[in-house]
Amino acid sequence: QIKSNDPLLLVVNSIIQIHFMRKNYNFAEKLVSKLDGKKVFDSNSFTVSELASYFFLKGKIDMVYDRRNLAYIEFNKSLQYLPLSCKKDRRLVLAHLIPVSLSFGIVPTDELLNAYNLSDLYSDFATAVSTGNLQFFNRALNSHQSFLISIGVWEMIIYSKRMVYRRILEMVKIQTNYPIVNIEAFRLALCLSGEECSFEDTILIISNLIYDKLVMANVAFQQAMIVFRKSGEFNL
Repeated sequence: QIKSNDPLLLVVNSIIQIHFMRKNYNFAEKLVSKLDGKKVFDSNSFTVSELASYFFLKGKIDMVYDRRNLAYIEFNKSLQYLPLSCKKDRRLVLAHLIPVSLSFGIVPTDELLNAYNLSDLYSDFATAVSTGNLQFFNRALNSHQSFLISIGVWEMIIYSKRMVYRRILEMVKIQTNYPIVNIEAFRLALCLSGEECSFEDTILIISNLIYDKLVMANVAFQQAMIVFRKSGEFNL
């Protein structure tokens, strides 16, 4: 590939990386914001490597500011620019993209995890989100805490735990086959899945799921019941 004579992205990527090392996220974001407003990025202007690095760094900035939707888009853009032969670089991007995806309930396939040697890191998280297994989730969280913090995806993984709670609640709802579920039934399901929860803890979990629009329901506090919408209560 013929390299572009425009050194802009090479310089910008280097500056962003320095800001990240110094935890100056605000400066990194301001730099990207100014650049996005003035420059159109394409493979005709810059090298594929420069573009992949730029969108990867943008995704990391979006994660810092909890812009999960944008982070998901930017990491996918970065992957699109990376050839399949660049396996090491693609693995790095996927190590960041997968936690963001899990926070939306999007589970990576076993084939993908195996292909990029990410099974040990993310397999239990993926299983937990799919099956509502809190024991798997918490075990993986304890095992990989240091690494997840070091690459900056800890908050995304923590957020994805809500998808595990959501899956458990969905299974309780299916089991009861009724639009009204006793809060105590959900609490017991959480305990059986590997996490001791008080009634107050359970109320908080339900409230967060409703607030984040992961579940369409209301809580009848006096009756200690969860009242679901008639249809589409678990649509994302």
